[in-house]
Amino acid sequence: MINIDFLPDSPKIPFKNYLEDIQIKRKRGSDSIRFYNVRDYFLNLINKSGIKRRKIYEMLDVNRTTFNNWIGKSKKDVGIPIQYALTLLQMFGMGKDDILFKNVNIYYGCTNSNKYKLPTDMTPKLAYLIGQIMGDGHLSNPKDLISNGSLYNAEIRITKGEIKQLRLLTSIFYDIFHYKPPIFREKSFYRLVARSKVIHRFLHIVCAIPSGNKKNKTYIPDMIIKKDDFIKCFIGGFFDSDGCIVVKNKNIRVISMKQHNIKILLDIKHQLKKFGINISGIYKDRGVRNGTSTLNYVLNIGRDEEKQKFIKIIPSLKVMEVSRLYGKFSI
Repeated sequence: MINIDFLPDSPKIPFKNYLEDIQIKRKRGSDSIRFYNVRDYFLNLINKSGIKRRKIYEMLDVNRTTFNNWIGKSKKDVGIPIQYALTLLQMFGMGKDDILFKNVNIYYGCTNSNKYKLPTDMTPKLAYLIGQIMGDGHLSNPKDLISNGSLYNAEIRITKGEIKQLRLLTSIFYDIFHYKPPIFREKSFYRLVARSKVIHRFLHIVCAIPSGNKKNKTYIPDMIIKKDDFIKCFIGGFFDSDGCIVVKNKNIRVISMKQHNIKILLDIKHQLKKFGINISGIYKDRGVRNGTSTLNYVLNIGRDEEKQKFIKIIPSLKVMEVSRLYGKFSI
């Protein structure tokens, strides 16, 4: 995995408790997102309450075996669906207490999946990852049918022409979620593919990344705009995804970002201006792809002073790579 120290660990802004938002309520054919490593906590609540177990599982409308699987002392921790865990909290007078949300020992998962951590704070590393996914990443539409019969399509896909960017992203995924998604080679490109309901719902619902065809939906999420460090890292991730540095004779000629959706480029233009970076302009880029005419937009930074500011202010793997290849920049 690649060193991600160029992305700072702070500042941090706490998320509101999002447990009710990410839950998948139990229904036939679905596999709810579950808490893991909470059995002792709930056993302690039950013992303190003095309520008979039978009354508890009857109030939850589940059978004894299911309840004992969730809360019992079996060797394997099968987890407890979020919706039932939250109901138990209310049953024991805990209301919407944050004790589960803030418990650093809890993992999330489904019955036949990996177990993941979920962050409780927005951080620069997460902002960078969101920028990358807003660029050339993809969150599947959860309603799209898939071959294994699941009712929730949880694919997260990021495609690159070279592998180093994806290795960086696996390091960030592991830092944030304790999960290292696999990378595949497909002809002339590489693809990171994660399949996780837990992470998909977090990125889509909590981080507000569009799912399905996002071509006209990309933007800078509101929480990113709350801190300058988040904005810088988001732009760095977006640039590493959809940006380009043109170098000629060891001179940087232009720094650019290309997108179909002009709105996100206008948003980035506005944010760059806040850091004293003025762009040269946003231009139309017409082309042909697979026999179909295409229209994209390109944000250019061409003036020497503005390029130098961008290189200094925006954290970017591409900038570091160009620096490594060509030594000290000539602007």
